[in-house]
Amino acid sequence: MGSPRNGHELPLMIGEEEESLLVVQRKSTQPYTAWERQLIDAVGMVLTLCLKNLAVCRRTRDTTLRDPLTLVFHTQAFEGALTRELRVGLRYKVPACLLLLGLDYFEVVNDRLGQSAGDPALAFAMALSLAA
Repeated sequence: MGSPRNGHELPLMIGEEEESLLVVQRKSTQPYTAWERQLIDAVGMVLTLCLKNLAVCRRTRDTTLRDPLTLVFHTQAFEGALTRELRVGLRYKVPACLLLLGLDYFEVVNDRLGQSAGDPALAFAMALSLAA
């Protein structure tokens, strides 16, 4: 897409994908100078780096808060969500509910059949509970 002379468009890329488009439009019809376009490009690069950093932070947070096999939250994440939801419930005087699911004696599966059998069984159990 072409930019008018008094505007400048810059795709903000993360990897090979365009995440956003930075559009800078001047109120007057005076075109941007080469220096101003360089400045806009520099701002675009900084914004792109910020977006990439945000994506990495989100991925890192997700991998530290979720079990990679089942994709459910770890205990620490659950406790944080529980605290947050209870505070919201108390503040707005509305009910709050979170589900804690435990598989009694699941350790026996891993002990008797090994983790190679336990992991798929756990993933299947979590898939069932999320589908219900």
